[in-house]
Amino acid sequence: MAYFDRLNTQPTAPRQAIYDTLLRGLVSAGIFAKLDALYILRTARAQWAYENLVQPAYRLTPNGGYTFTADEGWAGNGTTGYLITDLRPSFTNGRFTLNDANFFVYSRTNATTTGVVMGSRSLSTVGQTFLTPRNAGNLATFRINQDANGVSAASASSDGLLMLRRSGSTAYAFVRNGVVVGSDTTVSTSLSTSALTIGALYTNGVAASFNSYQFAAAGIGASLTDAEALALKTLLDAFFAALTAEAGAGGSDPVVTPSYTTYVYGDSLTSSALITQLTTQLSRPVTSRGIGSQRSSQIAMRQGGVVPTVTISGDQIVAGANSITHFNGTAIVDTATNPNAPQLLSTPGDNSSRSISASIAGVLGSIARTASGGPPSTTETYTFTPTADPGTVACPAGTDVIVQTKIDAASTQVIWSGRNNKGINNWSVVSDVQGMVDLLSTVDKHYVVMSILNGDYADERAGQSEYINLMASNAELEAAFPGSYLDVRRYLIDDGLTDAAITPTAQDLIDIADDTVPASLRADNIHLTTVGYELVADHVAAFMLAKGW
Repeated sequence: MAYFDRLNTQPTAPRQAIYDTLLRGLVSAGIFAKLDALYILRTARAQWAYENLVQPAYRLTPNGGYTFTADEGWAGNGTTGYLITDLRPSFTNGRFTLNDANFFVYSRTNATTTGVVMGSRSLSTVGQTFLTPRNAGNLATFRINQDANGVSAASASSDGLLMLRRSGSTAYAFVRNGVVVGSDTTVSTSLSTSALTIGALYTNGVAASFNSYQFAAAGIGASLTDAEALALKTLLDAFFAALTAEAGAGGSDPVVTPSYTTYVYGDSLTSSALITQLTTQLSRPVTSRGIGSQRSSQIAMRQGGVVPTVTISGDQIVAGANSITHFNGTAIVDTATNPNAPQLLSTPGDNSSRSISASIAGVLGSIARTASGGPPSTTETYTFTPTADPGTVACPAGTDVIVQTKIDAASTQVIWSGRNNKGINNWSVVSDVQGMVDLLSTVDKHYVVMSILNGDYADERAGQSEYINLMASNAELEAAFPGSYLDVRRYLIDDGLTDAAITPTAQDLIDIADDTVPASLRADNIHLTTVGYELVADHVAAFMLAKGW
């Protein structure tokens, strides 16, 4: 199954058979042919949940606060959390069309809400498509591909298979478990230009009306009949029952404890000095996965927690080097022109040639970056070379890249990411780091999330604008990963000189007053001295060993 080729960690053979049974049932019932997307959110791995079973496109991207519970489901926090599909109805040449459309979620929560289970609209009254299944008055509000507001209907339950469909220009309905809850004849007028979003209403790049239900599955496509909706629920119920039995037999997660080999993901702060000291302190292999000057999104893409997309010249993969023209919808560009280009292996810090093993459109191979001029580079190219001759494989624009990091995902990881996010989304890195944590494939996840260091720059000193933003980002990380967050910034400022037996200089005292790592521990405005890296390594090692890692 092509879906499995996109997973960093493979399900057990029994679990793969359960997926296969579901898909065969959907095909036999005529449902699969009507779908643009199907997401199984009640599964063992977050990455498995985010992949689309129908095709490589429209992978889910989590945002804000949420909880993924293995073999239970995904739930937003009701205030910031949602899953964006990247399926924008007005731009998608798919099965979801103006007068033949459907989306559904399988809710595991029966409660009133003002939030939307899935929704999208171009503007507040343009291209409205959303479902609120049960508000405080036990009413459902639903609209699909319309500008007018439509109607509400009595609704006493919000769990089960909740489906909103449009079967004609003046026919649409809210269906629960194959039974129509309410219908209306408001005319269809336009498709939304915004991406359909699970757990919120997405309007022109802004999410609102958040929902906190736990979802087991979701899907998008053409209209389904009542009989097809009931058949879909029956197939999903059988699928979940089989998964529960398989998980109870110990099949969902064969690896419980990660390897003690440690991988350090980050930027130039994850230098050789840090790796050498950490190897000594832990008495185990430690490998750097750092690339200088990379942002948190690039680091997460290399680790596999964030899935990039590519466009390959000719929209096909053949033997030999295939030219990559776009990453994440943006044309390949040199880093002198755009140092923030969303390119997997790029950095304005060097012109080094790099490669990474990856699978694209089910083809295993290697992505290579070549750069010259600068740095930052003035010329930059990317290619994808299959490991073996694949023949000719279709590769539509925006196909997912699945980096091959399965060994890393089953190991202990140290994440020091975000230093190069200055000026980007107020330094926020929590969603990228969350993706990295979600990718870890063992039951017991062993990982350390380190705080971002502020540097000796005027706007990063205590009380200044970038200092305030950076401190807020660190607070987000601490709140999101309370058992794995390690505040190395605070340690270096408060205790670093004492532990290194260094008498503070006048400049050190000024730096400490500015809440900045003291100069005696820095090699420049931000990077550390050898002694500084020794202190960090000691602090990280003590943290890990205290946890029995």
